[in-house]
Amino acid sequence: MGLQRNQPAAGNHTGVTAEEQDISRALEQSIKDPSTGSWFVDPINPYERQRDNSWPVGLKNVGNTCWFSAVIQSLYHLPAFRHMVLSFMPPRYLKDANGDAENSKEHRNLLFMAELRALFALMLGTRRKYVDPTKSVEILKAAFASGSVDDQQDVSEFTHKLLEWLEDAFKSDCSQKNTDPEGGEREAAKKTNPMLDLFYGQFKVEGINEGNNFVNTETFGQYPLRVQGFSNLHESLEASTSHGEIETVNRETNGESAQEQWFTRLPHVLTFELSRFHFNQSMGRPEKIHNNFKFPRTIYMDRYMDINRRRVKVKREELQGLTNQMRELQVKLDRYQCYGAKRCPLTDVLQYTLDFATGHSPDAPTTDDVEMASPARSPDTLAECSSPSRRKQATPSPMKGTQATPTPPPSLGPKHVSDDELMVLQQCLRRWREEVEQDVKGLQDSIDGIRANVDNIFEEEDLKKFEFRLHAVLVHEGQASEGHYWSYIRDHRHNVWLKFNDISVGVVDWDELERESIGGSGNASAYCLMYVDSSRQELLQDFPTKSDSETVLNHLADDLKQLVLEDNKQFQHELRQWDQKKNQAQTVRPEQGMESKDDRLEQETESTGTSAPVPDKNQRPRDRHDAPVSSFSTPHSSMSVQASRQAISKSQNVFIDKGPEAALNRACEQEVERLQAVAQTPTGPEEDVRLRSCIVYFMLNNAPHFVIERSVLEQFADQQLNYNIQSQAMRKMASRRLEQQRLSDLQRNQYQMWHDEYNNFIRCTAFFVYAVKVLYQIENCHQSLPYIVHACRLGDGFFDISDPHKRQSPALLAFCRRQNLLQLSEQCAAQLESGDKAEIEQGPTDMKELVV
Repeated sequence: MGLQRNQPAAGNHTGVTAEEQDISRALEQSIKDPSTGSWFVDPINPYERQRDNSWPVGLKNVGNTCWFSAVIQSLYHLPAFRHMVLSFMPPRYLKDANGDAENSKEHRNLLFMAELRALFALMLGTRRKYVDPTKSVEILKAAFASGSVDDQQDVSEFTHKLLEWLEDAFKSDCSQKNTDPEGGEREAAKKTNPMLDLFYGQFKVEGINEGNNFVNTETFGQYPLRVQGFSNLHESLEASTSHGEIETVNRETNGESAQEQWFTRLPHVLTFELSRFHFNQSMGRPEKIHNNFKFPRTIYMDRYMDINRRRVKVKREELQGLTNQMRELQVKLDRYQCYGAKRCPLTDVLQYTLDFATGHSPDAPTTDDVEMASPARSPDTLAECSSPSRRKQATPSPMKGTQATPTPPPSLGPKHVSDDELMVLQQCLRRWREEVEQDVKGLQDSIDGIRANVDNIFEEEDLKKFEFRLHAVLVHEGQASEGHYWSYIRDHRHNVWLKFNDISVGVVDWDELERESIGGSGNASAYCLMYVDSSRQELLQDFPTKSDSETVLNHLADDLKQLVLEDNKQFQHELRQWDQKKNQAQTVRPEQGMESKDDRLEQETESTGTSAPVPDKNQRPRDRHDAPVSSFSTPHSSMSVQASRQAISKSQNVFIDKGPEAALNRACEQEVERLQAVAQTPTGPEEDVRLRSCIVYFMLNNAPHFVIERSVLEQFADQQLNYNIQSQAMRKMASRRLEQQRLSDLQRNQYQMWHDEYNNFIRCTAFFVYAVKVLYQIENCHQSLPYIVHACRLGDGFFDISDPHKRQSPALLAFCRRQNLLQLSEQCAAQLESGDKAEIEQGPTDMKELVV
């Protein structure tokens, strides 16, 4: 029997009234009208559409279909559901269906299931960065447009219909047949539909309607919860399930009408539908509720289970008593905080009276008395309770900055008061104020204690057996009639959160997720929460998804495997065509001739581990004061990408167990230890350890600690560390720490100076290495001498001679320059002795250009 959306019984109340469910239209017009909205255009360069190893793929927006991507991604990344869909075997008659069958709902559901199966296979094994879901979306839109589904559908209703279609399609799953050797196909077909346990649960409704008791058992898929009037998930659940009055058909009856709900069975995937939309009767249109609504990462459902009914009822009675007690104390506290007709704190009133009696100004600071800080007040009275002094301070002067500060008026005080009267009055007022302060503090402490008991009343180990962990958060940004959808999904293998926004997939932290989901600020808020049963770890078990696509395809059926192989083959053909066009464009250019000096120097600097820029031989090295203010931290961090990848790989276990922040800490510690060992290695002309990393250079020259710490973070924030989920999560964490660091102007200048000096050091080294190679391998002093001259100028002009670790060896530079000059002198002498006029004239010219 298929699961249909159950209508509440008479007086039934599932957390959202029937009227709210009818008018809560979340308003995705793209389901009905594909002509509206923006379409994504594929980049021309296929390499921009290429998947990065096993990184999760996105879904192309084919015309306001972000709602589809948000829901499908949250379901696809449930390994148990993905396996169910990929293992589904459609019946043979699907392809050979007649006209009547094609118009049936069964055929539509099976056809959608077949397309979803193909979509999941491509999302699993494709080499593309994103997948086109057009075929699946067209089936949905056709159903909505044909009227077979209610025209006024919201995204939550779409999710419900989607699960209903899939539940109906699994009845025809041929993979469940002929699996029982004894019972045959008939017995195997009687197996429970896998969708039931995965997404559907049951609750019991008990109550009294107009004096008549009733008990109903209902099945639910998405459990609706109200947002308006509640601050968090548990508050809304308590209001939805606990004892409450219900509306009756006959309002004139005197019979009691109330009910309560208890869950009898929870699905493995518990989905909460948050009612973020309501119908504004006065405006005649739907509106979105932007209220702040918090939800936990882990929720325990024991307090709502039927098996815990008796115990929870006792807890709820105790909770009600604590709430009433806290309310009474709050009323007493408000009497102190909002005293008299002016609603001022009583402590301020007594203080003002004391100031008047002693002739002190209430705005002037007192030396003998300390003003008491007012404690927190109830939300109902906070707005109307404010002291006169605070209201006065909050009012800015309209002529501020345009006139001199006026002389304060003389303080007010009693005209006739004796010293004895004043002393008695001061003693009384001080004593009374101390008494009020003690009373207020006692009330506030009592309220805080009761609030702590209220928050922890269900925090018992026996009530933590039904544990569910947050799997996905579906977010809507915009208003009721329009907006954008995306989803946050937890990668259970790597213990990180991913944001799926159409084709974009990236790592986010919990703070960003919470900021964009709880509402209260801006137009973005969560409308659907998906939790997974923590005791069902098999739901999250997945086969390995290595970079080798063949390993992934081995788990697919033959038809799906062929589909993915053909798609990858076509994409590979697109890459080859692009490469061919690019090569053809390069061949039509004029030939470059011999290899340029800059290309040769670039090759030589690569062999030394540097990436120094190659100047023209006539370029003058700039003085330190002429150098522009620029950051060399990014290219310096790129020099250590391979070391960063190794450190990330070594921290994999920490990443899985404790998350990206702990893994980044471990990787940074290991990298610093490695570089310290490198810095202690004896250096020499054969191998200069300073060229391995700028951090080694900083360590050898005793750079400030913040320079080394920030450089290590720069190393792990490099853009090239984006090859898998772990590296992207750690890179984002490193970037976030860099953004959070607040450097003073002095520190910023010091940091820039150290990277400038290292950049000049590697430039000096690159010029020196190239000059030596040209001098001894090519024996061309004319080409070598300009580079060794530049190297010497960099070494002499940018560094203090007293810092041997900051500069290249002066002895090596001087030796190389001397060898160049000796070779040049020998060549000039040979030219003079040759007797050839042209040779004789060339000698002085070379000496003038290269030396003088």
